[in-house]
Amino acid sequence: MKRQHGFLSAILGILFLLQACSSNSASHTGMAGWSSSLLEREGEVSVYVDGRVWPSVAYRQDDVEQLLLPINILVNQGAHIVPDTKDADTVSIELSGERETMQHVAVTQVDDQLYMSDAGFRQAGLLVGWDAASDIAVISTCSPIVGEVTHVRDGDTIEVSLDGQVEAVRLIGIDTPESVHPFKGVELYGKEASAYVKQLLDGKQVAVCLDVEERDRYGRMLGYVYIQGGVFVNAHLVEQGFAQQATYPPNVQWVELITQLQAVAKQHNRGLWAAEDDMLNGNNNDEKADRDCGDFATQQAAQAFYEANGPGDPHRLDGDGDGTVCEQLP
Repeated sequence: MKRQHGFLSAILGILFLLQACSSNSASHTGMAGWSSSLLEREGEVSVYVDGRVWPSVAYRQDDVEQLLLPINILVNQGAHIVPDTKDADTVSIELSGERETMQHVAVTQVDDQLYMSDAGFRQAGLLVGWDAASDIAVISTCSPIVGEVTHVRDGDTIEVSLDGQVEAVRLIGIDTPESVHPFKGVELYGKEASAYVKQLLDGKQVAVCLDVEERDRYGRMLGYVYIQGGVFVNAHLVEQGFAQQATYPPNVQWVELITQLQAVAKQHNRGLWAAEDDMLNGNNNDEKADRDCGDFATQQAAQAFYEANGPGDPHRLDGDGDGTVCEQLP
């Protein structure tokens, strides 16, 4: 990466912000004396904001499990960036609405753009869905409903305590194989999907965002679910092969992302796509096909498969017999 230093570097960064959000250009005057630190590129991560691809990438910092996101996302939401007169590597961020100003926020410069950590974006009130195993990060500017998961019905329906009332929440944009359906019975990979979602969500604090329609015909709340400080669950389940795309207009905000992630899961033969291949190859259910740790993208996915197919360890995933399988996976 070509590195730039000093005053010229700061000016380039400021000019980028001015060009990215010309409607807010007046709020950036007086920043010419500010300089920022630089960063060598690590892994690039694609960014989606409210369902649309953002033109700039983010950068993962694997050593600290942190993501650096372009600060112009906040500028686009009406925030004003003000230099810190006492520290050349921090800024104050005047947020839109009634939110308090963020003081002494650390920023990093990569080429001619300014970046802030995913933790900083969460502090600014945005939802960030990302985990270290993924090359895609999502940001939502919705006003979420926050609560605790009290029960997991199956892979795509959970119960959440919201404002003292338990709501059934149907994860929209996706569909997982049935595990408790009164007529369909247990579908291929249904037990694994349900076990994974229980492991992922049971007892967790979550944020629920709505789309166009608030409820389905069964009275369930239709939601995009985020683990507090963690992943965007709807997309994560598709990416890991526990769910597939199921879009019902007008609730289509994240259809582009989910479509892309389903293609990735198919390409890598993850989860239900591997089980489907086994069926086509003559195995009558996914439990009979031998699995090894290389068939799973994460340890959590391998653990859910192990627990769904117990008792015992017929696939020999737990080499040391401690109950935790595939410990080398992320």
